[in-house]
Amino acid sequence: MDMKQNQAQTLPFKVLYHLAEQQNIQMTMVGEPCLPMRPEFLSGMQEYLAQQQAVIATAREYLQKGDINQTALISSGNNIRAAEHYGDPQGEKRYRERVATTLNKLYKLSAKDGYKAEEILFTAGATGSLSAITQHINRDELVVIPFPCHFWHHSLNMFPMFVGKNGFTAEGLEQTLAAAKKQHGKVKELRLCDPHNPIGYATSREIWEKVAVILRRPENQHIEITLDEAYAEVAFKGHISLVEVAPDLKDRITLIRTVGKGFSATGYRVGIAAANKKRIQEIMQPNFDVYFKVPPAIQAGYTKILEWYAVNRVSHHQEMRDFYQTQVNQVMEKTKVLNIAYKSKNYSPQIFYALMDLSELKGLPLSTKAKNILGTFNSSGTIENDVDISAYFLAEKNVALFPMSYFLNPKEACILRLTCGQGPAVMDQVMQAVATVMEYARSLKPQANY
Repeated sequence: MDMKQNQAQTLPFKVLYHLAEQQNIQMTMVGEPCLPMRPEFLSGMQEYLAQQQAVIATAREYLQKGDINQTALISSGNNIRAAEHYGDPQGEKRYRERVATTLNKLYKLSAKDGYKAEEILFTAGATGSLSAITQHINRDELVVIPFPCHFWHHSLNMFPMFVGKNGFTAEGLEQTLAAAKKQHGKVKELRLCDPHNPIGYATSREIWEKVAVILRRPENQHIEITLDEAYAEVAFKGHISLVEVAPDLKDRITLIRTVGKGFSATGYRVGIAAANKKRIQEIMQPNFDVYFKVPPAIQAGYTKILEWYAVNRVSHHQEMRDFYQTQVNQVMEKTKVLNIAYKSKNYSPQIFYALMDLSELKGLPLSTKAKNILGTFNSSGTIENDVDISAYFLAEKNVALFPMSYFLNPKEACILRLTCGQGPAVMDQVMQAVATVMEYARSLKPQANY
């Protein structure tokens, strides 16, 4: 695709991220949550580790007595052993059973029609799930994806559904599927992210009902659906899932969830994929090849926090509003004052990101520091795109903004994303830096009316 070719001519994201990390300001660039972690995740891990510690102590007693046979055989009732074995790459069955039960509670599915243990795969976060799914897709199979989208959603053969201006709608999906079929003949998969990263919309029940009608049509019944719900626990107003609205589509859906965003545990790299048994077996092999398995103690932590969430959703989402939404609103109000608000119909992010339009900065001379960051990726010496802007802010203002072109948004649009979570004081500092740069750029163009 042309968009991917353009991206190949852009400074790699890891360069900007590494510089931001060196300056200890990467938190506003990447999707790092800052709300303290829920203790239930760690208590789930501790329960597993306490059981294993007891088994180790018993085995060590036998070892000291010289009873090697008993030493090697000791395990708990849950098959927790004194020596940690490779185990089941799909995940420990007892945790998959509990996760399946919890998902059925969350999505209001019956035990008969809901998820089973064999339909759950523990993965290395949402990244692990998406990586395994993408590796399973053949090069010539077409995937329809809302654009812009996180780079882990990118596939070899993508057809864009543009959601940047009008959001995700059933009408937009219908038009996109028709165009994709006209150009390519067949659509293999529809890959959705809800709540959406980076735009931040959360799909309503009304829209899901219309989408379900489209997906049930005979001509669309072959389309597989990937539903990335990595931000479900963050959604400020709570979350409505397509699985709940249209349970008859469950066996066509590969569901992705993670502990990272809503429970502030991105570094633990754990999530789940839930799908029909055949699909799980298909994606388990690439997952096995790259990650092998999630450590059982971390599986225990994820299981525990998901069970907690199923009981405490209302208070949890209130906490998301109190902590994150207040900061998002603070930033969005400032973008309006500065006349750099992201121009999209009914734009109202439901997760901890805010977008801003910094296209006015195009043509601004780059500093020597910014030029050194960009190297040969900028030859004009002036700001041309969102990556140039990000490099400029890193170099001159010690501020880390995420360029949306890494999500395949047109880089010349100069849309940047800010993660809102480090507190009102930091958000104020960031937006004051943005205001200073905007004031300077506008001083070079006095004829403009701001």
